[in-house]
Amino acid sequence: GFLRITTNTSMWNDESLDVGQRYNDDGDIEMAGGGPLEGTRIHPDSYKFAKKMASDALEEEEGEVCLKRVMHPSKSHMLDELLLDTYAVHLEDSGHGKKKQTLLDITSELKQPFADPRRLHHL
Repeated sequence: GFLRITTNTSMWNDESLDVGQRYNDDGDIEMAGGGPLEGTRIHPDSYKFAKKMASDALEEEEGEVCLKRVMHPSKSHMLDELLLDTYAVHLEDSGHGKKKQTLLDITSELKQPFADPRRLHHL
């Protein structure tokens, strides 16, 4: 399993912030460190794929702003329009190995970082 530190620790002053987030000088929430992907379970080796997917989904240049936009609930549905099968074949043909499941996982994480896929069962 993964260890996830939540905002319920003494190191956070504001419970509305999540791990890796902070307020910038303008009062907006931003990611500390490596950008928006630091707040996901996406492995750093796959950041390049996540950036490409975000760029393709929004038809914008790659970058942190593009990632933030595609992760917003009002835009994340655009990831569903990507041709992940085609992209996975391209990656395999160019020597990156089989990446279809990685691409599916990236899509899920961009849409809902740290979402728990398990269903809640009531006893």
